[in-house]
Amino acid sequence: YRKAATKGSGDAAAALAQHSLTGKLIGRDPLQAMRHTRFAADRRHPEALRIMGDLYRYGLGVKADPHAAHDYYHRAATLGSATAIQKLLSDAALHNPQQYEQIREAALLFQKTEQTFRDAEACHYGIGTAVDYDRARKLYLEAAEFHHKNAAATLGKLYYYGQGVEVDFQSAAHWFEIAAEQGHTEAQYYLARLYYHGQGVSSHIPTACRWLQAA
Repeated sequence: YRKAATKGSGDAAAALAQHSLTGKLIGRDPLQAMRHTRFAADRRHPEALRIMGDLYRYGLGVKADPHAAHDYYHRAATLGSATAIQKLLSDAALHNPQQYEQIREAALLFQKTEQTFRDAEACHYGIGTAVDYDRARKLYLEAAEFHHKNAAATLGKLYYYGQGVEVDFQSAAHWFEIAAEQGHTEAQYYLARLYYHGQGVSSHIPTACRWLQAA
């Protein structure tokens, strides 16, 4: 994890932060947890933002601040953290019951969308079922319509590589751009390639560079 974090991996930094809090792999150290969490949170890592919320909620390595905790939970939930959504839901039940139903509906929708994405992956890769690109594409589309960035990115790859459909760089660019705007790194990279080579979009090197830098 440390080697990966030094190379810029937000996933690794978030994992180190979590282990610094729980003491599972390394000694408990809230200050180290804060350092690793800030690194990953600056890269909009959902679970790192959720951990930041925990640090401020419980005053671990930082002065407790429930308002800052709520802000980090909200940002993490927006990026897809199911744990952060549950934290917001429990907080609303205790302190803000008038928002409870709204947050609950959002949580249920998130869970349904995530399950749709998992079902799409199962059809796409043949996990516990036969490979079915057509059904996978329909399920990815259903999830992407509810702003699931991984579903949008995978739709882009289906059209880019012609899995179950004809190769269609224009459609690939459309879905990659939707995912890229939501911060999906791989989609940003693929979109940069399309702009660089003029596939599905007009060749535009400055735009290709912008997406490469974002990735």
